[in-house]
Amino acid sequence: MNSDLYHIEYDVLNIAGQEVKVFAATNIDELLDHLISKGEGHDDVQDERIPYFVELWPSAIRLAELILEGSIKLEGRSVIEIGCGSGLAGLAAGLAGTESVLLTDYLPDALEFARNMWNLNLKRPAMTALLDWRDPVVDAPYDVILAADVAYEERNFQPLIDTFNKILAPNGVIYLTEPSRAVAKPFVGMLQENGFTLSTESASVFHQNHQHSILCHQINRVGDSGSTH
Repeated sequence: MNSDLYHIEYDVLNIAGQEVKVFAATNIDELLDHLISKGEGHDDVQDERIPYFVELWPSAIRLAELILEGSIKLEGRSVIEIGCGSGLAGLAAGLAGTESVLLTDYLPDALEFARNMWNLNLKRPAMTALLDWRDPVVDAPYDVILAADVAYEERNFQPLIDTFNKILAPNGVIYLTEPSRAVAKPFVGMLQENGFTLSTESASVFHQNHQHSILCHQINRVGDSGSTH
C-alpha cells in the first residue's frame, strides 16, 4: 500500500463480540484533490473513480454484524462481495468460516485495501478480482452476493441489477445494506420491476461517535427460495 498517498489509521472493532482489525485512510480530502488534479480529461475523473474505499462505512459494519452474529448463514455456500471497498463484509464471511469468498471491486487500489485488511485478520490468502458492473465477468455464479452501500449513484442502478442477474446462482440470495439514502429508493422499485423480491430490516450502527440508521435488504429472484436466514 502506498504510504505516501494513503495516510492509514488502524483500529480494532468489536463486531458481534468478535475483535476485527480494521483501518482507514485519514486524508480523504487530499485524495479527492489528487483525483481532481488529474484534469477533466483524465479517465479517472471522467469515470468518477472516487476513493470511497478508504473509509469504513456503517453499512459495511452492519452487514459484518449480521454475518458474525449468525443471522446470515453462509456455511457451504459460495460468497461474492461486490463493490467491496476495504472488504469488511467479505472479511466477516471469512471470519465466520466461509471457505469460498471472493472480494471484488472496480478499482485496483480498493482490492489492495481489502487484501491488506483480510491479511490482518486471517492467515489464508484473500481471493480478489476486478469487477466492472457494466461488464461483469466472473468464473461462476455465486450463492450469496454481499453488497454494502452500493446504491448511491443512479447511473449504476441498471448495471448493478444486470450484474445481480448475471452472477447470482439459482435460488441465490443478495444481502444489501444501505443508509436509507433518498437516492436509493428508486433502486428498490427497479429491483421489483426486474423480477426480484425484497424483505427489509432496519438497525442502528454506532460509528465515529454517531448513530447511523442502516437498512438491510434481503433480495431474491421471484420464485426462488434462497434465504440463508
